[in-house]
Amino acid sequence: MLGPGTYIAGQQLSSGLYEVTMNAGVSAFVRIDRRESDPLGSTMEILVTPEAVGQQSGLVPTIRVDIVDGDEITLQAGPRGEFTLDFTPVTSRRIEPIDGQVILHAGRWFVGDDLAPGRYVAEVGPGKRGSLVVSDGRVDVNLEHALLDGDGADGGQTTVALDLAVGDRIRISGLDKVTLSPV
Repeated sequence: MLGPGTYIAGQQLSSGLYEVTMNAGVSAFVRIDRRESDPLGSTMEILVTPEAVGQQSGLVPTIRVDIVDGDEITLQAGPRGEFTLDFTPVTSRRIEPIDGQVILHAGRWFVGDDLAPGRYVAEVGPGKRGSLVVSDGRVDVNLEHALLDGDGADGGQTTVALDLAVGDRIRISGLDKVTLSPV
């Protein structure tokens, strides 16, 4: 469990792949600045309890993060005070399809490790709004950057088609559930 503060991966927190959730408190701001250049950039999310997810767009109950030595992890309390977060190591990377669909949430995902390559349609439910970025790993090159909006408001897309190849990286932000359906 970690509370408010700044932590360096490899010193106060081991490198690895984690699912981050609230342990105590109501909300927390999580920022992970990468030590090395990363085409997906920093991770920034507002983490909340599952009960608070529907109260405002962009809040998530879980973040999947990959942390490497030297990354700086900053945890700040939300407006309702103190918190602790659980950083649970991911022991099984592969997301198995349910009824043919792959369900992802806020965080970073790797095609070939976490999900199979292929052509998918990504969609979010009504009232949900966030972003989905796909990169092939080259710095400053994004294959896809979509603002997903379950209501289709303000220029957001309700769905986006994705051609995913082994080695592609996906970053989802502000969304607690993105459904990928193979096409």
